[in-house]
Amino acid sequence: MDPDEFAKANGNRTQDKLKELIEPFPKAFKRMLIPHGCKDETIISDSLNTICSLVACVNDAALRLEYIKSIAADFKSKNRYHR
Repeated sequence: MDPDEFAKANGNRTQDKLKELIEPFPKAFKRMLIPHGCKDETIISDSLNTICSLVACVNDAALRLEYIKSIAADFKSKNRYHR
């Protein structure tokens, strides 16, 4: 959808709708690197290493910590279902 069409369709709620669509880059990378439903531990492990290497490059310590927490929570919740 064109950005102008999106704004027209959502009116005053556009800002809130856009905030709902934002996702942190570690979550976006996970979605891009690991196919939906993938259970291949090598792919998951390699992807996690790639994401963590990128997060390590974030200069802001507070932001880096938030990314690490979100990655840990995301991978923890996925592992809970596969045990």
